[in-house]
Amino acid sequence: MDGLHITYIINIVLLLFTIILMLIYLLSIILIRRFHTATNILTGNVCLTGIVCGSYWVVYTMLVCSYSNILIRPTILCVFTSYLSDMMNCLTIYALVIITLNRFFTVMYSNKKRFKKQTWSFMSIIVQWIVAIVLPLPQFFLSFRACQNGNSTSFWIDFYILFIALILPSIIMIFFNSMIFYSVHSSTRRVHTLTFSTSAISSVNHGRTRDIYLVKHMLFMFVVFIAGWGPIYIYLMIVGTQEKTLWITILLQILPVLSSFINIVDLFIYNHDLRRYLTGRFLKYSHLNRN
Repeated sequence: MDGLHITYIINIVLLLFTIILMLIYLLSIILIRRFHTATNILTGNVCLTGIVCGSYWVVYTMLVCSYSNILIRPTILCVFTSYLSDMMNCLTIYALVIITLNRFFTVMYSNKKRFKKQTWSFMSIIVQWIVAIVLPLPQFFLSFRACQNGNSTSFWIDFYILFIALILPSIIMIFFNSMIFYSVHSSTRRVHTLTFSTSAISSVNHGRTRDIYLVKHMLFMFVVFIAGWGPIYIYLMIVGTQEKTLWITILLQILPVLSSFINIVDLFIYNHDLRRYLTGRFLKYSHLNRN
């Protein structure tokens, strides 16, 4: 068994473990009413996209590991898997982007209750899924000739995929997070210059601190995603039709899987209430089994 097949097995095992953790997080939000908040719905969508994306890559990796040419030889299957691969990654990254956009509207238009409702969160999620499905469509049509001839895709197709999967989300995240930081900082200074009761100032500061904490949390997950997928996208675009170096390919295939695992662990760390609830249920269950 060569190094590439060992990497495939490690990736599959780690992906399955990550999917299980995401499923626990998602089901907890769906089944327990106290967690039906706008923020939890959006983070639950991150887990949903992660489960869909992770399941796809498990099946894809198993097929490639067992039958190396099965997804390349039939032209239509080659085109379809190329599109699905990029669409799945767009689903995951834009799930993080939509949280930032929602937080931006909540902070900038704090008096508008519509941006704090669950309905708005569900509408945002629908838009995010549509965007993730539509953006990679040009690659679906443009890669047909490359799949038909058995060649790698052109530089411009690779650059387009890099743009929609990494560059565009990065621009959106940097811009809107900068606006949120500026708005929160400015409003906090205004509150302290005005005459309010101590409790009122404390309440405002708590809300602003929570906003900043969520933004930092989303930025961390975004950076982890970029660190995981960025190198392999850039490497494939630079190498193009040239022969790929085996050890570099092996290393770069591990990074996206690690980034998914780190992000789900971070979600549990961020959501204190959910973590305490699950820990309590686990300890209670363990205690009952001992008795």
